[in-house]
Amino acid sequence: MNYYSAFSQDVQPQYSGKGVKALSPVGKELYQKGKNAQFRITCGDTIIASYNQGAAVVVSLVFTATNPELLYQFKRMISFKHSPIGIMDLLERSNPKELPPVTLNIKVSQFGAQDFAIDTLISESSVQCGLDQISLCKQTIEKVNSYIKDEFPSQFN
Repeated sequence: MNYYSAFSQDVQPQYSGKGVKALSPVGKELYQKGKNAQFRITCGDTIIASYNQGAAVVVSLVFTATNPELLYQFKRMISFKHSPIGIMDLLERSNPKELPPVTLNIKVSQFGAQDFAIDTLISESSVQCGLDQISLCKQTIEKVNSYIKDEFPSQFN
């Protein structure tokens, strides 16, 4: 099961003027007062007035079992129409002795923005727990949820 949270915004760069005045010092050097024929081929002949930038955090909940029948049995017992926190709550309220022996592996990835920031949240690329240790996975999901709500959007300011 994959869940994602995406954030995007329009960006309007500020230029110091129009035409050649909008070029950076490196751009002006490359432009060579219009004598460099390669300038338009390489850089184009229009200024980008705005663009959209974005990023996403993907949370994967991967359930594994020793055989397909156990996994099928588990899927019949749990509703997956919930958020990751909702699934953790369902599993926490369940009696572990009534659930098949299934392992949960949580993987979290961030694409874009400060994608290295997610590494401080989870020291490994994934967290694994058995259903009898669901509180460990719930703590991880709560950290991820907090990160998505509080820290992730601030990476664009």
